[in-house]
Amino acid sequence: MTEKFAHTMLTSFNRIVLVDDDALTNMLNRKVIQSINPRMPVDVFLDIDEALDFLKEWDKDGGSLILLDINFPGKNGWDFLEAYQHFEKPSKIIMLSSSIATEDQRKAKSHPLVLDYVTKPISFEFIASIFPQKD
Repeated sequence: MTEKFAHTMLTSFNRIVLVDDDALTNMLNRKVIQSINPRMPVDVFLDIDEALDFLKEWDKDGGSLILLDINFPGKNGWDFLEAYQHFEKPSKIIMLSSSIATEDQRKAKSHPLVLDYVTKPISFEFIASIFPQKD
């Protein structure tokens, strides 16, 4: 986990938004998230434009954490970032990909809204790490 990511996780978020065209991945990620934090709302989108429309309407305070896949048919995660960075109060993003390409990792980590780049499948331990630990 990067220092940028760890520092930001000291603050909380009010929902998780999964943006991935793989329905099975979304289902598994939702189940893991809700097993760790059953009260955390999880919104799932298979389509970039639908996710952007939802965020424009329901995330005006920038209080979400977005788990964003890179590869989609048509518009992709980079297209999402291009559009989303112009929102008034954008939420933070963790990029997800099955790609281990160094260029994708560098590009994602250099974007100001991106907290981290994680290769899929994401682990239970990683999901647990995004929630503030209670003492």
